[in-house]
Amino acid sequence: MQTFVTLALLAASPTASASLDAVPQTRLDDDLRCLLGVYSLPAGRTVTITGTGGKRRALQYTLSSSQFGTLQETAKGSYEAGLLKIRFGACGQGRLTLRIPAT
Repeated sequence: MQTFVTLALLAASPTASASLDAVPQTRLDDDLRCLLGVYSLPAGRTVTITGTGGKRRALQYTLSSSQFGTLQETAKGSYEAGLLKIRFGACGQGRLTLRIPAT
């Protein structure tokens, strides 16, 4: 089992000769790229923030509940997807404020 996981990770890693433009995450503006990652939420939940579509200002979210979507940047500096609202802390802080409507 451990060998399979190791091989899968090696197979998924980009080759050294691949252009950075071949990896959509690297096309993001620097002020967004530093926000990418997995954030811990209360009750053992998580939200993953990734780039999408290779666009410079496009982010998407995936909640551990399997809810996902594209985030739209607002004029106030937050990001929204329907009723979900995210405000990121400064780059390098690894913090965000997330409001999810009750389901």
